[in-house]
Amino acid sequence: MSGRLTSDLSIDYIDSWFSLDKPLVPLNSVPRSKLGGKDFDAATGGPAKPEAPMIPRYKKEPRMNNPRQTQYAQMYQQHELDMAQDDLESIDERMSDLNALDLDSINSLAGDLGRQTLEEDPLRSVNIYRNYNFNHTYNPTLPITGYQEEIITTVESNSVTVIQGDTGSGKTTQVPQYILDHYARANRWCNIVVTQPRRIAAISIARRVADERGWRLGGIVGYQVGMDKQQSEDTRLSFVTTGVLLQKLINTKNMNQFTHVILDEVHERDQETDFALLVARKLLRSNSRHVKVVLMSATLDSSMFAGYFSIPVRGELAPAPVVTVEGRLFPVTEFYVEDLAPLGPLPVLEWDCPEISQQSFELARKLILYFDQLEAQEQGRSISEGLGVNRGTVLVFLPGLAEINTLDELLAHETTRYKLWVLPLHSTITSEEQAQVFVPPRPHQRKVILSTNIAESSITVPDIKYVIDFCLTKCMVCDPETNYQSLQLNWASQANCTQRKGRAGRVSSGRAYRMVSREFYDIHLPEYGIPEMQVGALSTDTSEGINPHDGDLTFIGRVLAALPVDVRVGKLLLLGHVFGYLKEVLVIGASLSLKSFFAKPFRGDLESYRSKMAWSEGTFSDCLAMLNAYKKWQDCCQAGMFRNRQQELEWAKRNMLQLKRMKEMSAVAKELQDRLANFNIRVSLERNPLVNHSRDTSQDNLILKMVLAGAFYPNYFTCAASDEAEAVRDLSGSNPLTTVMLRGMPPAPQLYLKQLGAAMRPCGEGKFIKLEDTRAYVEFAPPPDYHGTGVLPAVYLAVKMRLYGELGEGGRPSVKVEQTKGPKAVEPPSPKEPWMQLYVTEVVECGHFWAHRAEAEYFDQLAILMETINQDGGANLEPLPANLVLRDQYCLAPYQDESTVKYYRARIVAAFPDHVKVQQLGFILDYGNMETVLKSCLCRIPFELREVPFQSMECYLKGIRPSFALSPEGKWDRQATLRFHELVADRILLGKVFSVVRGAIRLDLYRTTKQEEVFINHQLVRENLADLCEETYASKKSHQDRAEQSLAPEDSTHLWTPADSRVEHDVPEDNFGLRGRSMVRLNGPYSPYEMVFYSMINIGRLRSVRIERDSVNSVALNDRPQDTHQRMLVAGHVGVSTTGSTITARDTTLMPNMPGLAAIVCLLFTPVAELRTNRAHTHLTGAICGLGCDPETGIGILPDHDLEITFDTRFTSDDLIAVNKVRIAINLALGSENNIAEWGPSGIKRIQDAAKNKILTHSSHFNMVPVRLIQRKRETVEPQMFHKPYWWNQVKPEDILDTGLDDTSANCRSLLSLHQGIAVVEDVEEGGAPKKENDETWKRKHMIELREKAYNSNEPQLVRCEVCDVEVNTPRELKLHVATRKHRAEEDRSHAVAGGLSGGRGCHYHLQPNTIGQQPANRGREDSDSRPHDMTGQSQPANEEGNDMTNYPIRGHDWTSQSNGTRVIDGCVRAGDSG
Repeated sequence: MSGRLTSDLSIDYIDSWFSLDKPLVPLNSVPRSKLGGKDFDAATGGPAKPEAPMIPRYKKEPRMNNPRQTQYAQMYQQHELDMAQDDLESIDERMSDLNALDLDSINSLAGDLGRQTLEEDPLRSVNIYRNYNFNHTYNPTLPITGYQEEIITTVESNSVTVIQGDTGSGKTTQVPQYILDHYARANRWCNIVVTQPRRIAAISIARRVADERGWRLGGIVGYQVGMDKQQSEDTRLSFVTTGVLLQKLINTKNMNQFTHVILDEVHERDQETDFALLVARKLLRSNSRHVKVVLMSATLDSSMFAGYFSIPVRGELAPAPVVTVEGRLFPVTEFYVEDLAPLGPLPVLEWDCPEISQQSFELARKLILYFDQLEAQEQGRSISEGLGVNRGTVLVFLPGLAEINTLDELLAHETTRYKLWVLPLHSTITSEEQAQVFVPPRPHQRKVILSTNIAESSITVPDIKYVIDFCLTKCMVCDPETNYQSLQLNWASQANCTQRKGRAGRVSSGRAYRMVSREFYDIHLPEYGIPEMQVGALSTDTSEGINPHDGDLTFIGRVLAALPVDVRVGKLLLLGHVFGYLKEVLVIGASLSLKSFFAKPFRGDLESYRSKMAWSEGTFSDCLAMLNAYKKWQDCCQAGMFRNRQQELEWAKRNMLQLKRMKEMSAVAKELQDRLANFNIRVSLERNPLVNHSRDTSQDNLILKMVLAGAFYPNYFTCAASDEAEAVRDLSGSNPLTTVMLRGMPPAPQLYLKQLGAAMRPCGEGKFIKLEDTRAYVEFAPPPDYHGTGVLPAVYLAVKMRLYGELGEGGRPSVKVEQTKGPKAVEPPSPKEPWMQLYVTEVVECGHFWAHRAEAEYFDQLAILMETINQDGGANLEPLPANLVLRDQYCLAPYQDESTVKYYRARIVAAFPDHVKVQQLGFILDYGNMETVLKSCLCRIPFELREVPFQSMECYLKGIRPSFALSPEGKWDRQATLRFHELVADRILLGKVFSVVRGAIRLDLYRTTKQEEVFINHQLVRENLADLCEETYASKKSHQDRAEQSLAPEDSTHLWTPADSRVEHDVPEDNFGLRGRSMVRLNGPYSPYEMVFYSMINIGRLRSVRIERDSVNSVALNDRPQDTHQRMLVAGHVGVSTTGSTITARDTTLMPNMPGLAAIVCLLFTPVAELRTNRAHTHLTGAICGLGCDPETGIGILPDHDLEITFDTRFTSDDLIAVNKVRIAINLALGSENNIAEWGPSGIKRIQDAAKNKILTHSSHFNMVPVRLIQRKRETVEPQMFHKPYWWNQVKPEDILDTGLDDTSANCRSLLSLHQGIAVVEDVEEGGAPKKENDETWKRKHMIELREKAYNSNEPQLVRCEVCDVEVNTPRELKLHVATRKHRAEEDRSHAVAGGLSGGRGCHYHLQPNTIGQQPANRGREDSDSRPHDMTGQSQPANEEGNDMTNYPIRGHDWTSQSNGTRVIDGCVRAGDSG
């Protein structure tokens, strides 16, 4: 028994009011159906009761007492009773009115529906019948043909009719035709709409009816599925999805535009079907009394549905009439798993653990193969005679795509031998693959369809003879803790199994095999499925006593209610309007509302992921990938690239897109645009970003990501910090940006290298494989056009192969173990001599370049090398054979410089065939530039020239990264690259090597002349073209090793490894001896940079997070693990696993890698936030975000979805003001409909520009200087967790700073209330930064800490002297810095102030220049060899500007000049030459 809610009301009693509209039945009553699948109990006169009845999961734990639910149920019950009483009291009056009404009165009830119910010309509305041939003879073999007159009579005589009949009896296709023919013969107007639960069903049935009658589809018979429709003014019979009908009824608020509404497959009880039943019932009793409603299904509980549509007749409620169609075309025999005992072991079934065991899969495979023997017996022939000509089609019902893949793999080994044509049928595969199931098989071939419940109803494949049913289904349920939805695997109902059985027996007798025992079927499978409403969010409990009566909608509420999309998609459209990106978000919103238009062929997961990654264009956003694909399609259409539809289809197929869905999405976007226009929300005509390609898209993508984050709040996730040192160790020193690891290599792993190379081939071009015990490290080569510094795309694809559970497809092995030996690289400076002169030969991008050593000996060596190569104009050079034109092959390639052509040493990086000639992209070893040459122009490189080291060195600037202000996506901007080229071009530069990582040198670069000294690294930062950053672990480790080597004896081994070093293995030429061995399955590929995400909301903290496998972020790799700040991911939709332990994020977007961005996003878009401070109230440490709290109890309104954020960068009052300015812009743009009307187009444009600018920049309230909000350079701070997380009301009222805008439209509490500041004890300077320079106590403490780090620490780390604004990387450099005059002067002044002195030295010790270091011999050697030089190689002259020292602060060094010719480098004093 269920728990009692009150003394008179139980859960079952309430539920009956939602299912029956008749006097309540006793709680222990059992609904009765003729075809319900139960045996008749003669003793009781009712159905036999099972011994152990199935208890639905939602009833296992009774709901707790909930006054809100009880109150609502009582109000609803009383309202229904009042309506029924009114009907009974005035029945005579109403029946007389009913008889008096005619067709004209129906038209008057319809009103203005946007579409006229009748044509303006009544004659034309019925004359259309003359344009179509209605001479038709119905199929006499269909069982329903004999019930034609009964059906017509019953439908026309009653408001509601229930039609029940076996599957295959002809209900779906014939009943609508009966009604249409009846009205055509009477020359009466009609408009019939038939609903189907699935899109494919509505389209296929409409086509079948049109073909059966010989009519053109879209004429008198049509369909509408979403925005895809084939209809015209002549259409009188429409097949639509249930959602389309619901939307029409909601818009018009009546059904008078139709004469007949036929709801098919009502037994499925999904949410849309149940809502359609509820709405139809309400409208029938109010303003649509003359519309005929027909309910149809093969397995419905007819008495329940008939009772639900009861009507008052002579003082009592009479159920709707039921027409039962008896008989079917061909018999279908049922079999159960015990009947399959001769085929093998039977699986063990557990009713509380619905799943398919491996034994069940194996049994199904054997059963499919057994059908050949069965058909041979039926045909009276021997199985040895071979396969039959006409073999019956097999339909297998499986619960999901994973099970389809499993069975498909089992059958893959039998397809050739037994001529099986295995076809998947799932909603995610392409429409072309779905259409294959209707294609007849070739002679001697058997078609096997592996389908989910998409084939359960309405879809008819006529040649199906065998049905294999695992009796499982997936239901959408709502997790009671998180309120997230998830698909839960459950046993199917007996009604579902009966539907599936009916798929056979259409053209011949059939067989249905249920993979459960007969006893299990009778006892544990429920008679009917649980309605989706009862397992969804409507069945969850709430503990708050909220007013159950509806309130007035706000303006945004009215807009969202008018949009037929999810509420988050509606928010996306509104925020896109605020920031001036409505055109883009219309495309994204329409795409999110429909099934994805990205093609995902069966067994084509990797190619689908590759294509989607390409469409994302490095944004790592599913939503922006949709937008980019749509924009490209629009560009091609507008450019006239498609001369016909076939070309358009081929383009879409080539780019892994589904054209039909893209066109449907485009129609949905147009519909949404029209609906928004009704609220004065329109696309700006001044800006059309979909056709403007001259603008920089980085800023657009940044704002679009912010809009997506605002719309999808609070579906936020952060990733755990990566351990960079552990990553390098895991890969045994290999480059994590280009390498993946596989585990489980068998003994003698070198024997499997070719197979491994072939398996990895689909990911990209391989470079080499390194073996270490049972591990294999596969490194990929970057594509020729790839100049980025992030993770290679091939690494993403390799990791994706692991997630798909496969190692890719076969192909030619390209991952090589050995590489052609070529010249070695010129060695970088020794750690003992880190300085060198450079001449830049090629700029790849800002901070990445190739250079020569500029010393004379290297120029002389290069001149001799070029003279040797081009002796006699290269006449003696030998052409390179065609078979040696391979990747990584060394050769000589021509290059034309002005008027002469010379040969240079080169390495081939890629080959592109072009008909009869092959283009080769050469990598010039001695200069670093890339050139394209013809195959015929390549020559062999002489052996003696291979021994000469190539002269170009690959270099990177140390400690900088792309500026967030110019490139939010972390890529170097063209402006930065041009400025860097200007700084380094055509001059000799001075470089100090910091580290050497995999052959690339990371250094500080200086441009020194007699007139100026430019530290290029910091110059780029000073011009806001770059940002400072921490070096990678590998770089810091190399720097530490070089520092240790600088102190080692002279004969120590050099630590630098040449760039072309490889771990080589001997690979046997013949691997045929391995063919008899079993397959070896490896674990991987893995990348140590894989990011693990965690939910930011309270309820999701202890749950694991999984990214949907189709998302571009299903493989998320952290290409900058040295950045310790939070990385943020936003999800458009969130679900939960069956157990509730794992959260699934869908339609994801990875936010830019900006410090402090996660906190800014949360504060920008949260409804309410309360700031946190440290215990001393000296600075802000974080905030709690959510819906706020009850002011009396302090408990959060929705505590499960609160977010506790901690600042990892300094957050000031200036940032809070900037956040509030953006929220004000949103409030002004969306606060009310009157505001939008008053602003006008020009006003709206100004607000959009203001919102866009404020989210990027704002003016400081101290000096009105523009300061960036989300792109500003933020100071990193140590995160401080609040001592009472997820607690509201933790701020004293006297500490709250009011905004002063409470009574204005800027502070819209129904939308986004402005955040209130907190008074903290913190002095600030202009610009909002803490004024540390005037805090002498802080300065003295800071200087003491610096000295402790300089003399007590041995590990390299980035240390910043806040007083001098200098950064250093090692304790040694810190020692040098604290000894500089500027720093000592600051120490003297600070101690003088503390001691009450005025300019004298304080009583403290300090380092003198001659005491720095403890190794005088090494110091002397560095002093004599480490001097900076000008372009002539001589020492620099003295600066002749006065007597005071001119200080130039740089990161890690101080260069100072004095008038006496002395130069100070890193605090070391030396005498300089005089000119």
